[in-house]
Amino acid sequence: MNISGSGNPFPPCIECQLKAGNAGDILTLGGTYIAGRTDSSIIVTPKKRHSSELPAGEWNKCDISVINDSITVFINDTLQNIVTGTSVKSGKIGLQSEGSPVEFRNISLVRK
Repeated sequence: MNISGSGNPFPPCIECQLKAGNAGDILTLGGTYIAGRTDSSIIVTPKKRHSSELPAGEWNKCDISVINDSITVFINDTLQNIVTGTSVKSGKIGLQSEGSPVEFRNISLVRK
């Protein structure tokens, strides 16, 4: 989500984690920040509730809303995270996987 510029190993970006067991966590990478964060060494804003992920082998639904400097994340219709005051407010959208295959389907982008 919201990738701005380039960098190594990560460009300035804010990521919605979809890794099994952590879906809904929000990561600030490449020097980005969110409001209320006082420790810049912490990059993960954990999801708000216990996992709402479906068992392995089933499709999960992820609804991510980015409006100005606010991000809201629903996993399988359960609110998992809200952050505001993000330092990155626009940019490219990236879909990625680390270390194992991932499949995406029915991706929709809606501008409101």
